[in-house]
Amino acid sequence: MKGWNNEPSLEDGIRRLPGKKPPADLRKKIMLALPEYREPWFRRVLRWIDTGPLLYRTAGAIASLALTFYGGMQFDRFFPGNFEAANEAIAVKGNMNDKALFYLGRSLLAAGQSTEALDAFRQAEILRPDNPQYALWKGAAYQAIGAVEEERQTYRQLVDKRPDLLPARLYLANNLLQDGQALQAQQLYEQILASEPTERTALYNRAIALRLQGKPKEEAEAWKSYLDSHRTGVSASRAMQHLQELGEYSYRSYQLGQKSVIINQDRLLDPQGRERAKEIDYLARHLNNRSLGELNIVVFVQDDAQQAKKIAHSLRSAIAERTEGIENDSVGVSWFDEAEPIETLDKDKINLSKGVLIFSAPRNNPNMEKKI
Repeated sequence: MKGWNNEPSLEDGIRRLPGKKPPADLRKKIMLALPEYREPWFRRVLRWIDTGPLLYRTAGAIASLALTFYGGMQFDRFFPGNFEAANEAIAVKGNMNDKALFYLGRSLLAAGQSTEALDAFRQAEILRPDNPQYALWKGAAYQAIGAVEEERQTYRQLVDKRPDLLPARLYLANNLLQDGQALQAQQLYEQILASEPTERTALYNRAIALRLQGKPKEEAEAWKSYLDSHRTGVSASRAMQHLQELGEYSYRSYQLGQKSVIINQDRLLDPQGRERAKEIDYLARHLNNRSLGELNIVVFVQDDAQQAKKIAHSLRSAIAERTEGIENDSVGVSWFDEAEPIETLDKDKINLSKGVLIFSAPRNNPNMEKKI
């Protein structure tokens, strides 16, 4: 799904408009309207959200997780919190064309002047009703002032008018999810994923919607679908944690040098699996790094030492074949005929009948100065 994040700057956009001479004090007004930097709101939200089991949290607290990925227009850039009032308001000029009003609305929204921004987006839409960006941003302004129903109606009208416009359907789903209407939101996310199977926001928020409905099996599959396509960043780590809270450890994080990599261990442990080669290729891409030290593989298969040994050696051979600078004898392997003991997020102890550990410390650099 494509967003509209490559807009020119406000000043350049207005200056290039045909037939309109920009005011002499345009730069000063824009700079005065910009708020001081504040940490994005979603980072503050993530800090207060507990990382423990979420099955019994309130709908509002769970739905707030969906804000990690609001999608498309990156709303976190425009609603970071309570802005300090701008020193000077930028007034909507009656002689502006639609694009000037659009840029003005975005600047006003960034400055926390949501009501004025809404007026600018409305006027832009009147001048050019066929541009869906204006309606989408009008919905963003409604959200900023807390007009949930008006925001929803804006997206519904846009979906009816442009059924092919996925951003409108996505923002409508997000609006419903935040309002606790999880089933309707899930249905819209499913529609989006039918057209865009790897759409990040829809994959993540669909899992949240299933959690709100109390469907742990479906939720687990949804988190797996997300991690199958997206394994980097804070939200990937959170998706893996949510999956493990459900007692599902197919995806695990491995320390490879100075970085952590999320791997599907079930695929690595299945010598005949169709997805095993794909997973090893993914792992090998992260191992093509000269800063890594010795690679170690440890395999656990309860009551079957031969199977554990077979998997360990096959993994070593497959990784060596695909990874530059790694030979068979440079990969340490171990295997055990017992369950793998692990510690859950709640510090409980459990055993996995099959498991694999892969780790590598950073390589020592002899040229680095040693501190005493």
